[in-house]
Amino acid sequence: MRIPEMQSENVSWNEIQVKLKKNPKGTLVREMPWLVRRAWAVAAAAIVILAVFFWNADDQVRIASNDQIQEVSLPDGSKVLLNENSEITYNQSWENRVIELKGEAFFEVEKGDRFTVKTEYGDVQVLGTSFNVYAEGSMFMIDCYTGKVKVRHQDEQITLTKGFATRVNDGNLMMPHAHSKSEIMWDKDGMFFYENTPILKVFADFERAFDVEIQSKDLNKNCTWNGEVSSIKEALEIICKLHGLNFSLQNKIVVIE
Repeated sequence: MRIPEMQSENVSWNEIQVKLKKNPKGTLVREMPWLVRRAWAVAAAAIVILAVFFWNADDQVRIASNDQIQEVSLPDGSKVLLNENSEITYNQSWENRVIELKGEAFFEVEKGDRFTVKTEYGDVQVLGTSFNVYAEGSMFMIDCYTGKVKVRHQDEQITLTKGFATRVNDGNLMMPHAHSKSEIMWDKDGMFFYENTPILKVFADFERAFDVEIQSKDLNKNCTWNGEVSSIKEALEIICKLHGLNFSLQNKIVVIE
């Protein structure tokens, strides 16, 4: 029998190196190039960022009332009465009791930590109270019904107590003024209550209530009137007569002159 010849040290070492780089199935394992490793790392980071983004998106609760008034119960038991075509957004975990509002809503807040309503024009902070916020177009108006609320607009801040209201006028918060409202009226069909209210707010309410579009110039008028009406024509006849205005109505388009 022939005895195998001895291999040189270098040849034996090379064979061992080749065997060590094979997996259990015998497939050669190659090192991943540096650029490929870098690309995989970047892709993995992107996946993590996207996962966090979508997790946060899923944590947002958005409620839109569309064409009807909607009552909403918040996680702490606070109540929101959302006017037509308005919207609220809040974090599902309900940390810090912060809610964003577009449009108009009436809030009944349970006592507890600070409760904040954020709008495009400013914020309203309370501990436990009931109040109405209107933030739409270029108008920001707050009426306090019970308790106390803190209103912030840009660098200004004022406090409202029960029976007082404020709004932004010419870019500034007005000093608190008394209101005689005992309850909100926009949640009652055909009922309207206005006390030194910008007439553009009145027209916005009519648009919601009667599903029309009102076109008017920028009227710098305030309206004081309350009553019940059953049609947009009846409502406009009253308001326009009070303020010396004319209107035309065709196919749900109202033009005020």
